[in-house]
Amino acid sequence: LTKKEEQGYYYGFSNEAIWPLCHVAYTRPRFSSSDWEQYVQVNGKFAEAVLAEVGTGPAVVFVQDYHLALLPRMLKDARSDLVVVQFWHIPWPNREVFRVCPWQEEILDGLLGNDLLAFHIQYHCNNFLDTIDRALEAKVDWEHFCVTRGGRKTCVRPYPISIDPELV
Repeated sequence: LTKKEEQGYYYGFSNEAIWPLCHVAYTRPRFSSSDWEQYVQVNGKFAEAVLAEVGTGPAVVFVQDYHLALLPRMLKDARSDLVVVQFWHIPWPNREVFRVCPWQEEILDGLLGNDLLAFHIQYHCNNFLDTIDRALEAKVDWEHFCVTRGGRKTCVRPYPISIDPELV
């Protein structure tokens, strides 16, 4: 990445907008159009790199974290046969908090490119599904914790990191 891309994508949109928004931090999220443009561009660069790496064969792509919210949709739009799984390492806020993001629909659509979207705990899964239910035209299946949009299904599950769920 160029310094400009790194600044806008990583230090800008990822860490000045998404991180405080999702943590409901006392630091107000800063939504910059130029940072958003870098975020979109860099997610596209990651998509190009992943597609070049997987070639034409079958592949499972594991996407890590909030820095790549748009990547799953970009990959699925290019190759619907890919299996795309993402772990979102930060909390997912409630709908009222998330709706202040000017690019909420794009982020949500990007995340719905996943076959499986994972969060640390069920509460974050519930917040995500509620956000989808109230923000996008999609079918939320609360019994199975899945979303169907445009004929594609995304399952949403909790996967605690470094915690043995059997001990809790």
